[in-house]
Amino acid sequence: MFPSQALHYGLFDSTAKEILVAIGWRSVNITWLWFLPLLAIEFFKHPKAKIGFLVAFLGLIFLSAKLTATSFGYATLFLFLSIFILFTENIARLGILRGDRFIIGTLLASLIVLCVFILFPMFSILSAIVYINGKFSLDEAFRTSQQPHLLKVIWQSISVSASVGLLSTFFGLCFALYTTRIAKKTKFISKLFSILPIVTPPFVVGLGVVLLMGRNGTITHFLVEQFGINKNWLYGFNGIYDY
Repeated sequence: MFPSQALHYGLFDSTAKEILVAIGWRSVNITWLWFLPLLAIEFFKHPKAKIGFLVAFLGLIFLSAKLTATSFGYATLFLFLSIFILFTENIARLGILRGDRFIIGTLLASLIVLCVFILFPMFSILSAIVYINGKFSLDEAFRTSQQPHLLKVIWQSISVSASVGLLSTFFGLCFALYTTRIAKKTKFISKLFSILPIVTPPFVVGLGVVLLMGRNGTITHFLVEQFGINKNWLYGFNGIYDY
């Protein structure tokens, strides 16, 4: 049995009493509310009703954890995995994406990764601007928006992102047209390039490029030291943080 509450000293450094309390065997705690309602899903017959129940169930888990300041333990990993499987199964029963469970599961997993590693950190950063000492205030946001160099950072970041998105879409369209309408004898070349995103994940390649050619990258440091190149242009048309 794994603890449903987070242990302050870890699983192996905590006492038996602390582990039993975290599991919920010594006393009733809020984590009982996270697991017991899952048994009620069989009372719902239609997949849409089950999906609605799962959405409300997830809201209950996160809301109760936030209000009681309870951290998730190891057992909640299995709970979230069970909810993920139930979501995938019931969406497939609705006939969405032809009921292909693998595709549905992959899309759900991608959405979860997007929310956890991109949207949630962005929300945490932005919320720190409008919440000062636990109180909602727009004063800091107004002061931040009045700083010219920060406005320049925002504008150049948006312009670079928009340009990259448009150019990527354009070249992707050209590649798709070449593969489907033009390529015949050289179609194997397009197939070779099409599997590159699978073999080399974009995040890994992006991280490697930043480490080598970023503002403090190995290659950049060599060029600056040997040739005196200005590195402010690296993260934008004229450098995202260039005065």
